[in-house]
Amino acid sequence: MRELNENDKTTLQEDAAIYGKRDERGAFEKFKSLKGAAKWEFFRDYFLWKLIAIVAGVVVLVLFLVKVLGPQEDIVCNIAVLDDPFTEAAYDTYSAGLNEAFITDEKLQRVTLDTAYYVTSDGYNSRTRLMTYIAASEIDFMIMPENEYLSYLESGMFADLETLLSPEMLASLGDLLSYRPTYHDDDDPSAAAPDADSKTCYAVNITGMLNRLNGFDLNEDYYIACVVNAKHPDKFETAVSLLNK
Repeated sequence: MRELNENDKTTLQEDAAIYGKRDERGAFEKFKSLKGAAKWEFFRDYFLWKLIAIVAGVVVLVLFLVKVLGPQEDIVCNIAVLDDPFTEAAYDTYSAGLNEAFITDEKLQRVTLDTAYYVTSDGYNSRTRLMTYIAASEIDFMIMPENEYLSYLESGMFADLETLLSPEMLASLGDLLSYRPTYHDDDDPSAAAPDADSKTCYAVNITGMLNRLNGFDLNEDYYIACVVNAKHPDKFETAVSLLNK
């Protein structure tokens, strides 16, 4: 038997396309000639599933374009809460205050107060997730127990609050401000070493604020700090003020 060459294959494909078009025209002419139940039955058997497939494809395409090209939701403030100190009512109160302060368009903006960082009971997974988001500049502020604050402080994780808080806010917080030895990156030869007694304000002790929100005293001190690569450091003062209401 002779094998088909490329010209033979092309000819067969063209013939198949022609016959396919003829079949389509023939089916359409037959559909027009039918009446009543027979017309509906022919439409169901021959056209309906093709039509459904086309409509489904168009819907999927539209949804994809809206997702890719449409307006994207903007997280205007992302706060990571380590070893959640909030009661449900306190969380709702603080979250509502953040939403009211920062959101101007409910459809396109969102505030995240994420309490899913259980570093004591689920240390590895929570820390891995936290560090991934911090590296991507997705975390703005951190609320955490004192031991976690001091641990991350050693890595140069937090911004100088004297550059973020107004003089009035600094004065009102007073002894709640946490001044620690100024961080120096020993691996960066271009960074000048700070004076031996130099201290920087890295966090605010919010234990008393949380106690008032919760209605009882916590067993350990909690702090709030601004991550050094935060996208929204300008919102830090408001975030602290809402805890202190």
